[in-house]
Amino acid sequence: MKKELLIITIGLLFIGCHYNKSTEIQEEQPDIILPPEVEFNVLVDSSVLSNDSLFFFLDFYGLPSVMFNNVIIDILNDTTENDFRIVIDTLLAQSICCFPSGKLFTVSQNRLRQFIDNQMQDVVELPSKNMHIEKAGESSLYIYGQIIADKDTVNMLYLYNTYTQEVSALLKDKRIIVAMAGNGDSTYIALENSLFLLANGKSEELLSDISIKSIAVLNNKCFVATNDFVGVFCGTNEFIPFINKGAKKLLCNGYELYILFNNGMLAELTNIHSFDDFCIKIDSLLTQNQAISN
Repeated sequence: MKKELLIITIGLLFIGCHYNKSTEIQEEQPDIILPPEVEFNVLVDSSVLSNDSLFFFLDFYGLPSVMFNNVIIDILNDTTENDFRIVIDTLLAQSICCFPSGKLFTVSQNRLRQFIDNQMQDVVELPSKNMHIEKAGESSLYIYGQIIADKDTVNMLYLYNTYTQEVSALLKDKRIIVAMAGNGDSTYIALENSLFLLANGKSEELLSDISIKSIAVLNNKCFVATNDFVGVFCGTNEFIPFINKGAKKLLCNGYELYILFNNGMLAELTNIHSFDDFCIKIDSLLTQNQAISN
């Protein structure tokens, strides 16, 4: 059964917010409502990352970086030394992923390429030139994009094991694949205006009528970015916006959530595991309200 989006107003709850900002960064603070343990820190102001051609990703150390025309930029480095590193490749990379193990992958044209022996090498031929990659846990990649199959245009999601080099198909759909996040065994995926969970060979619709731009996952909590806000899906149909500002990319590393806002500002949320208790309190509040209404 189709599940409708439920947005819960949390302004009256006992939820506080920590907001830290460097004195050198003069950004207008968005409206924020967070668990008390979570801190919101502005890392880079909007003048630096406003170019839509920048590709935002996490480097080998799990720190936010951007790629532009095969140049990787360490955006958190305060000095000019080692700010730039070149992805040595003759083909323009349209997507990139790094792993703590030191593995680096790119997509160029219809090829998945890996940095091996100090050069980029083809490892998989892809079904079209419209493919992109995202990390799936610590050992796999999601490969997704639009292909032509049996003279029909469809959108495919594959899983690539970086150790065995095995490729398996996870999803085939007419709808555009907007974003995904997970570990390969369970995957949250945004298809046009809906959010789904893929697990154990089954697909479950979690939210509908919501235009998602990016998602990130920690402890089965799915963080969602739209053009208007950033929020968290707590399960059982509850979606709670906590930042009243649109974002175009979310990336999670450990207990930190990096947010690239639409205007180019980069911020982080720390201690995001505190959203576990946050969602429990929301669920308890909903249960009490339901009991009162009955």
